[in-house]
Amino acid sequence: MFNQQFPFRFAFNIDMAVKNDWMSLDIKLPLYSDSKFRSHFMNREEGLKWAQFLNTNDEESVVEENEITSLDWILAGTLTPSFESLSPVVENISLNKINISFNWRSAVLDYPDQGVLDTNNYTLEDSLSFFYPTSLISPDISGSISGTIFKSPEINAGEITEQLSIEEYELLKDPWSVENIDLPLSDSDLLIDPELMEYIPIEISSGNSFFINKLNYSISPSIVLNTIFSSDVPGSPDEINFKPDYSIFSTQTTSLLDYSFNINDSLLTVNNILNFSMNYKLHLNPDEIEASVWDSYEDQDENATNYKVTNNVKVISKPFIKNKDLSESTFTYNLGAILYNRYYDNDPSAKYFIDDYFRWNKNGISSHSADMELKYYDSNNYQILKLDTILPPKNPELYPEIILSSDHFTGSLKTGFIYGEPLSENSWSVDPYEGYIKYSFFDKDYLKQTVSIDTEEPINNFAGTELFIDKMESNITFKQKFDINLYEGGLQKSYTDLNLWFFNFNFLAEDTKGYHFVTVDELTVDEPSAGWYQDSNNRLQPSQASAGVNYSYKPDPFWKNRIRLSLDINSSWTMNLLKYTDTVLSFNPKFTLYIAEFLDLSVESSSVNRAMYRYIPSFANGVGVPSENLIDDLLDSFNFFNRDDRVNSNFNIESISLSATHHLSDWDLNFKYTGLLDLIAEGVTKKYQWKSEFSIFVIWKPVPEIKKNISYSENEIDFK
Repeated sequence: MFNQQFPFRFAFNIDMAVKNDWMSLDIKLPLYSDSKFRSHFMNREEGLKWAQFLNTNDEESVVEENEITSLDWILAGTLTPSFESLSPVVENISLNKINISFNWRSAVLDYPDQGVLDTNNYTLEDSLSFFYPTSLISPDISGSISGTIFKSPEINAGEITEQLSIEEYELLKDPWSVENIDLPLSDSDLLIDPELMEYIPIEISSGNSFFINKLNYSISPSIVLNTIFSSDVPGSPDEINFKPDYSIFSTQTTSLLDYSFNINDSLLTVNNILNFSMNYKLHLNPDEIEASVWDSYEDQDENATNYKVTNNVKVISKPFIKNKDLSESTFTYNLGAILYNRYYDNDPSAKYFIDDYFRWNKNGISSHSADMELKYYDSNNYQILKLDTILPPKNPELYPEIILSSDHFTGSLKTGFIYGEPLSENSWSVDPYEGYIKYSFFDKDYLKQTVSIDTEEPINNFAGTELFIDKMESNITFKQKFDINLYEGGLQKSYTDLNLWFFNFNFLAEDTKGYHFVTVDELTVDEPSAGWYQDSNNRLQPSQASAGVNYSYKPDPFWKNRIRLSLDINSSWTMNLLKYTDTVLSFNPKFTLYIAEFLDLSVESSSVNRAMYRYIPSFANGVGVPSENLIDDLLDSFNFFNRDDRVNSNFNIESISLSATHHLSDWDLNFKYTGLLDLIAEGVTKKYQWKSEFSIFVIWKPVPEIKKNISYSENEIDFK
């Protein structure tokens, strides 16, 4: 260590932290004689571990310590002083990062001294190691300062604050002339005779503030100096060289001025943000670096160096703020510009810095938009006229929209106009005209008609009708949707959704290409193997159907609220009507039972049937397989006296789990069982195999760490 030899191996790990209201400091200083100290010495167990001793475990889990390949000495701090006397000019000043880090890496000693090996019980295979420095980051500092340069008082222009004249004051009615109110003596004693009170002026203010403005600022700089030591790995501590190869200095700064003013309670609001950002990077000490390498470093510095000044102004006006019906109407204007941008052009033929000053073009203007939202509210009715625009020098875009609503009817119509895209730079393209009208009745029920007209791609024109009915507190809901292709004049899609308490049903029909199944006896040149083949033409046909049950039964607790139980059933059936062999029936029940201070029991399972089509003779014959009887197949799945019946049944259980906890006075007896299908490979084939796992363990409540566990998995029993 530092070119010094010690007759022993050592390790120190200093980790300390100091924190108060205005500062924090963390120090992490690991110090090791060699990289294998932890792997050689830290895997030992020292001291008596009573929990494990009482647990009589045969095997104890030990976390293996790996070899240390690097060390980091870190000093990290923050500084957040408070300067209340400077407020509001300085509202926040902080150094949120004050870091120093010294990085080390391990290296193997080339020619270890045999005496050192013998002293430390080493062999040559142990490969003595040491640490050498790689980099020093000092300093690594970032901070921020922000505040308000000025802020106008929130007063009204021409505000009138006056006192009542003595004559007006004398006209006020004397409190003692009011009818007497009997109060308890303790309360009346606290009253003060008005004649003994001093004359108190009454102030009259004419209203809210008329003009408010303020100017905020924020500056966030950061500085990093990274010193890189030699990349050559030393063969011994004597060869360590603390002379740096080079250093990297980098700094970043972001600052802004934020000015805003408000006239007459949001009648006119203007916000202007002037932003300056700088990134600078510089490699230092080129003497130790080859000229070609140093040239690449300089290119990195210049590519990472840039300066930018931007400005963004946003104007919001509510011209009808005093009108109750139009008060929410808003006009917004936004303009973002790049005032100055200095960056490096790394084109091999150029390689110089470019200074871009403000220009009124697409590159100089980052954003330019104007939006209008005219809103009229009258009781339950409202009308909204919207116009969002993107203005030159960007490609102009216009997005108008109108929304009308009355007691039962709501309607909308919108479109968009874009200049220069996608046809050519000198033409306008039109977004589809989209509109809807909706009639609401009986609280949640409605009938909605939508339409979309694409003047540039008429094939996309469509109309949609949607009916929704909600009855009996959403226990009965019905939704029907129709989509019609206006260009081709036919029904494109039909969707039906029905919910009856805990039952649900969905049906979808659409204009799409169908499928047909080719059996072994029907093979042709174009269809050389058995399976599904897609049809060539579209047609309206059923494509998907599904049904399900989602039921939950949770009765009130009984036996003096000591027993609670619940039953949850989640079952679903889904069929792809285009390829009806893609059919799945799932059944997932769950039962729970809680007996206070005695038993917690939970049982759940998951079953699935992926061959439901085989119970429909026409479907089964269509794919060349024999049909089956649904009831017989279901009974076979429960035939525990014939294993072949259960294996051949299409009803298969995928998983089952059971957990039980028996509560004793000081102990908990727990049992868990899980069984599931596991896909295993046997050579080139794969097959499912049932996998069972269970565990039994006892926990002592006062000390939960003291427990005994018996577990079974993959034909192995483990005692812990």
